[in-house]
Amino acid sequence: MAITWTNHKWDSATQTSTVIGRRTSHDGLVVSAEFGRDERIMSDVWAWLTYVKVWNPTEAKVENVCLRDDGAPCGECGSAEQDASPEVLALAAAYETRVKAEAEAREAAEVARRTAEARVAEHNRPMHGKVMQVVKGRKVPHGTVGRVFWVGLDNYGKTKVGLATSERKDADGRNVDVVWTAASNCVNAEPLNEPTSTAPRSEVRA
Repeated sequence: MAITWTNHKWDSATQTSTVIGRRTSHDGLVVSAEFGRDERIMSDVWAWLTYVKVWNPTEAKVENVCLRDDGAPCGECGSAEQDASPEVLALAAAYETRVKAEAEAREAAEVARRTAEARVAEHNRPMHGKVMQVVKGRKVPHGTVGRVFWVGLDNYGKTKVGLATSERKDADGRNVDVVWTAASNCVNAEPLNEPTSTAPRSEVRA
């Protein structure tokens, strides 16, 4: 049946619409039934929009065509029924399967990226007793290594650390050789170990 478009003209005086034209499109390319969803069309305005999926043979992909806005009584509105051949339906199904697989792969990669970033952040989080290395900043030479003996906030609310660069202490037990720097200037001096796999080992047979 394709998509049938009906053009309406709204009469504000009588509060009625009049059909002023009809046309059809996407003959043999409609691959789904109509479906709708509530969408924000302005900052504080929502409307129920009706769509249908069609096959675009030029770009070899499935597209959503908006048929009508149920809140708009004028303009061109469409109605559709699935009319695609089995061959076109197979192309559309293959395309949507590929798009879904690509989206899942992107999501898995994003989860892996966030997980890796979280591991690095936790590895480099300053804690009492952790050995840290200064890798940036201006006041402390890069490469300075020390054990964290103090973690707190500076006057700007940023995390700051005190590093003891030796084991020397004064008569009161305080560290003698110390440097102070922003926590963001430091990384863990110990390498980050790769996570061990929890997958079961393959059975080894003689």
